[in-house]
Amino acid sequence: MNKQLDAPDSGLELVMEIEVPIAVRFGAKQMVLQEILKLDHGAIIELDRTAEEPVEILVNGKVFAKGEVVVVDGCYAVRITEVLNPAEKAL
Repeated sequence: MNKQLDAPDSGLELVMEIEVPIAVRFGAKQMVLQEILKLDHGAIIELDRTAEEPVEILVNGKVFAKGEVVVVDGCYAVRITEVLNPAEKAL
């Protein structure tokens, strides 16, 4: 006797409205504390990427996609150029 319960097809419906943080990473740099303490207004920190390289779009701290920085109505935005495959996303 097979009795099917009235349950959603998957548990995803329960979490689809949860907000998660999204961040854009332009680059990174390791610095020693001595260098950090010398930073002042106008200091420039060179990052590990060139201006032509895509930025990383992070969802909940994990790289989800890559994109390019654009300006929309005077505000920064990101145009997605590549969405990583599910195995690479691993949210």
